[in-house]
Amino acid sequence: SNGVGVIGGKLYLSGGLTEHGDGAEADNTLVVYDPVLDAFTLKANMPRHTYDGVTGVVGGKLYVVVGFCSDCTHATDRRLYRYDPTTNTWNTSLSWAPHPHALGAGGVIRGKFYVAGGVGDANGNPSNTLDVYDPATNTWKTLAPLPFPVIAAAGAVIQNQLYLIGGGHRGRSVLAYDPVTNTWKQKNALPTGRINLAAASFVTPSGNPKILAVGGRGSQAYTANELYTP
Repeated sequence: SNGVGVIGGKLYLSGGLTEHGDGAEADNTLVVYDPVLDAFTLKANMPRHTYDGVTGVVGGKLYVVVGFCSDCTHATDRRLYRYDPTTNTWNTSLSWAPHPHALGAGGVIRGKFYVAGGVGDANGNPSNTLDVYDPATNTWKTLAPLPFPVIAAAGAVIQNQLYLIGGGHRGRSVLAYDPVTNTWKQKNALPTGRINLAAASFVTPSGNPKILAVGGRGSQAYTANELYTP
C-alpha cells in the first residue's frame, strides 16, 4: 500500500496493489482497522489509484505522498493528499512534493512530514533526496541529501530523528537524520539485509526507545523480526 498511519488508535491503509489472476492493479481504497473490534472498515476512496507512496499523520489527519499512479499523467507522481477522518474526505489541493518518492520512506517530526529516497526519475533510478512538508504553511523544502540513494527502505521516527532502515542495494544500511543539524549519520547495520520491510518505533514501559524491523524480501521473502536500540 502507501504505508500505514495511526489516528485515534486505528490503522489507516490507503491505496496499494490488488492481485488478480492475470496480475495486479493499482487500488484507490482507504481501509481502517480497529484493533479493539478486530474489524476493517472502508472509507472514502483516494482521488487516484496509487501505490508505494509514503504516509504520515499530522494533527489527526492522514498525509499521503503518491508513489506510483495508474491514472496520473506520469507513472511516478509527486501529488500530496490529505484525509480528514472527521469528515471522511480527501483534500487534493495541497502542494506537490519537489521530487518523486515512490518506494520512499518517511516520518513526522514536530508536526512536519519528512519524505526521503525512493524512485527519483522515470527511469527507475534510486534517489538520495530528502523533502519536508510543513502543513501549517502548505510548503515544501529540500534538505540535506542522503549519503547514498535509498529505495524500498522502512522509515521510523524515534528521539525526534528519522531512521531509514534497509532498502536498495545496501540492504543492511541504517541511516538517521537529525532535523536540528540537518545531517545524516550511519548507524549499526541491520542484521538481515532486506528491502520492502516494515518498521515501527515505540517506547517500552521502562522508557527505552526501540525500533522493530519486520519482514521484507531479498532473494526470497523474509520472516525476520529484529529489534533496534538507538
